[in-house]
This record gives sequence, structure tokens and C-alpha cells, in this order.
Amino acid sequence: MKYLAIPLMLCITGWCNAQSSDFESERRRRAEADSRAAEAAAAAEAERRRRWEWQREQDQPRLQYPILRFPEDGSLFAQAEALEREGRGAEAVNLYVRAARGGSGKAAKRLGWIYDKGIAGVARDYRESLKWYNLARSLGEAVPLKKDQQ
Repeated sequence: MKYLAIPLMLCITGWCNAQSSDFESERRRRAEADSRAAEAAAAAEAERRRRWEWQREQDQPRLQYPILRFPEDGSLFAQAEALEREGRGAEAVNLYVRAARGGSGKAAKRLGWIYDKGIAGVARDYRESLKWYNLARSLGEAVPLKKDQQ
């Protein structure tokens, strides 16, 4: 009888080991599947966020002229003011335009005023005035609306 018990025990033990190795491999497969699902969810979230950022950029109002962002030292604006004081309005406007396209809200606001009222060498142009006032607003300058000015 004892000779019969040993093979029987080996068989049962082998079956148990086979079951535990199947359990371990199933656990590993599930863990790998869970990690793949987590990676896919993270990739989907990153793609959703990228699309949201892109759509947000598309919804921003577009400016007719690109604004080059660099530290503003005010030298162009100061030179334009000096030219305007000397009565050289057309040259002053050219410098104001360069300063405004460089990111100067003060220059954009001044251009709006110049085109609104007109100065020596520069004719009044309401459309240009609105364009520069809107640019000044987008650059953070406080520009009142026409109703508020009266």
C-alpha cells in the first residue's frame, strides 16, 4: 500500500503545482493586461488634452499682424514720441508700428489715437484706429470704448 501512496501523492502534488503555476501565469497575464489598459488610458488622456489645447488655440482671436514677444525697452516708443513732437508724424507712425508689433501696448494705443484724431502727415482712418485699439486691448492696455470716452 505504501508503494501506491507515493505515486498517488506525486500525482496530487504535481496537479497542485500545475494549478498554482496556471494561477501565477493567469495573474501575470491579468497584470500585463491591466498595465496595457492603464498605458492606453494615459495615451488617450494625453491625446484628448493635446486636442483640447489645439482647439483652445484655434478659438483665440487672430491678430492681423503677428506680435513678436521680446523684452520691451521702450526705445522705439520713445523715439517715435520724439519724432511726433518734432512734427514728423509719418516717421513716428512707422516706429510706433514697429513697437506695437514688438508687443508694446502703449504704442498700439497711441497708433489708435493717431488714426482716430489724425496728426500732421497722417490722415484719419477709423478702420486702422479700431485695429490698433483692439491690438492695444489684447496687449493688456486699458482702452475705453467710444461710448465711455464721451
